[in-house]
Amino acid sequence: MTRFLVLFLFLIWMAWRPDGAPRPISALLNSQLVLFFGFYLFLIGTLALWSRLLARRVRGTALHRQMRYFDRVIFASRLMVLAWFAVGVFFLGWGELVYTMMGRLNRLPIQLPHTIVGTLPCLLAWMALWWSQYPADRALREQNMMVQFDEELPLRRPPTFASFFLLNLRLQILFTAVPLLLILLLHDTAMIALRITGIARYPSDALEGAVTLLSALVVFIRAPVIIRRVLQTQSLPDGALRRRLEAFCREHNLKYRDILIWQTNHNLGNAAVMGIIPQVRYILMSDLLLETMTPEQIEAVFAHEVGHIVHRHMIWYLVFFKGVMLALAAVALLVEFYLRFVHLPGWLPTDLLMTLAGAGGFLVAFGFVSRRFERQADVFAARQMERRATTQLALSSTVNPCHVGPYGARIFSSALQKVALINGMPITGPLWRNWCHGSIDTRMRYLLKISEDPAQTRQFDRWMRTLYAALVTALLIVGGLWIIVQFTGVLHANVAPI
Repeated sequence: MTRFLVLFLFLIWMAWRPDGAPRPISALLNSQLVLFFGFYLFLIGTLALWSRLLARRVRGTALHRQMRYFDRVIFASRLMVLAWFAVGVFFLGWGELVYTMMGRLNRLPIQLPHTIVGTLPCLLAWMALWWSQYPADRALREQNMMVQFDEELPLRRPPTFASFFLLNLRLQILFTAVPLLLILLLHDTAMIALRITGIARYPSDALEGAVTLLSALVVFIRAPVIIRRVLQTQSLPDGALRRRLEAFCREHNLKYRDILIWQTNHNLGNAAVMGIIPQVRYILMSDLLLETMTPEQIEAVFAHEVGHIVHRHMIWYLVFFKGVMLALAAVALLVEFYLRFVHLPGWLPTDLLMTLAGAGGFLVAFGFVSRRFERQADVFAARQMERRATTQLALSSTVNPCHVGPYGARIFSSALQKVALINGMPITGPLWRNWCHGSIDTRMRYLLKISEDPAQTRQFDRWMRTLYAALVTALLIVGGLWIIVQFTGVLHANVAPI
């Protein structure tokens, strides 16, 4: 969920447009900017004080309640930083100040320098929040060591602040910000080249949109090579585990670039898959996950990531993103057209409101689709564990390995429970906290439920085929709507507002 906040940060900044010629910097350095930065300092200081007081009161009996409360406060603080950034850009003069400071760069069709400088206050505030929350986080991790000791798991000291800071920087900011900045870099390079060569000295919005889309596609394809370095990974060394995982991939005719160890200084237990084409496809397993799980649990988690590839979730995400982009573009054109006939107050930031509405709609739809994809990967992993058991026990003639059975559900559920334990996270939780995956408790209960009746697995498969058909249908519908809106927009281009 946090990585979406970085995306929304960039969208909010790019929604702002200068109104008129830049004013002198001296006229922009006023009390409003003092209020803009002062709120951030107040929020960071207050959270730092609260964090240190909480660290002194943490007790094992109230650990889970305090963790839930702590998570809510941290998440609310990140949202407040983002919301105040929007206020600062549109109402307190931060956007205008950045526009003025850019000087001659404003004459070029580029966005990267403005975006880096413009989003810096919010990014720095988020980083400062890590400093504020570190004492409470460390205290909670120390309390969780008692739980890990009872479960006979390896014990490690809580991370130093430097390790804690770098892990959050890589995962929460750079993971999203680096690809976005690379898209802007490619966009700016292409736009300058078009101007220099004279192909498009004054490019249209359609041409600029096409350049942005092409830049995003290039970065999306090459992003895994970049992100694997952002996350600090290394190749999984040859051994019994690697050969076991490679054999699993061969069984499913799965091609990939490498299987990687995700180095987190044993502070995070997680796994991931990246890459839409085999040449840049990586499967990641974190160091803490490999250290604490049994071979069967590791294979179950690995099977979950393979499930994303087998079911082509990356391609379906492209279908989803394209559909959302076309839908938002069509709605934006319609709204822009009809706003010509409505007299709104000059202080109302319509660009910001449209951006927030579009981002909110995207977030709701993405969460729905993502949770279904995660559940399908869970079902795939549980199926594979069940198939392995029936093969080893020579029961394939009496047990159908194509459905989720009790053994497969139990093995993958134990892996999910272990992930929660080693990360010190509650198994249950609100939907906003588990927006893209769903809570671990919900995922475990669903697998155990469908393992009781093979017909429920087949019913789930039919439901997923319906979802895929709906995604394709929606893409065709919004594509047609976009064409109609573009056509009618041309027809009504000369209509004068009332």
